[in-house]
Amino acid sequence: MPATTVITRTRNRPLFLRRALDSVRAQAYRDSEWVVVNDAAEREPVDEAIRQAKEAGLEARAVHRETSTGMEAAANHGLRESDSMYVAIHDDDDTWDPEFLSAMTGFLDANPQYIGAVCHTTKVDERLDGDRIKTIRKKPLNADLEQIHITELFYRNLFPPISLVYRRDILDKIGLYDESLPVLGDWDFNLRLIMEGDIAVIPRPLAFYHSRPAAKSGSAANSIHGSPNLHKQYEAVIRNRFIRTAAKSGALSAGLLMAITSAGRRPRGIARRSWLGI
Repeated sequence: MPATTVITRTRNRPLFLRRALDSVRAQAYRDSEWVVVNDAAEREPVDEAIRQAKEAGLEARAVHRETSTGMEAAANHGLRESDSMYVAIHDDDDTWDPEFLSAMTGFLDANPQYIGAVCHTTKVDERLDGDRIKTIRKKPLNADLEQIHITELFYRNLFPPISLVYRRDILDKIGLYDESLPVLGDWDFNLRLIMEGDIAVIPRPLAFYHSRPAAKSGSAANSIHGSPNLHKQYEAVIRNRFIRTAAKSGALSAGLLMAITSAGRRPRGIARRSWLGI
């Protein structure tokens, strides 16, 4: 059994998948398995990526879904089809520094008190030019991140999935990704994760979150650019669900909730900001 499972969700994006292959096979760390979840799309490009990964000496395999039911369902399918100590989600359009897995798993090996770790992330704005991906600009995404506080993570999402590695056994306590969420499933997962234990910050820019601001639709679009209203809608859904659960369990009274929200009320026009801009 490999120590780490790397799950890549993909759906008809062969250009991005080839780049993801380069990212995974460039890792100095080799005690891993690459599981590519093909979300009910064309099989040949996925099988070709797996073939090339195996030629490079990687343990790799494809999971072909018959029906697409969303990103979180694809991640869960990959989790159910694998076994390991650690888990990392490497979506097909993001990338890692070659030292990412070595640094993250090495830290978790040495620090069992943490259930996960995130690194600093670089945001890469890019655009498609035919069959090429052209970089527009790069900038730090969360270079000021030093610790992950529960209160700050509930206020705003602090890191993208590409920067996180966590211990698989925590899933026995928090469950899998919420398949009912069309967006922000990573934030919901991060919130449930932090409620069970601490997440460390590795202050090195080892992950790259790739964004295509000009792509508002189609397979190249990021959901935040293609569906900003959906993000706002489900931000409210997630917040309300956590508050209702606390209130119904007796852990949060209506009076205390009113006091908290009144004290933390934002002046009109001052918006919350997260790494996704929500």
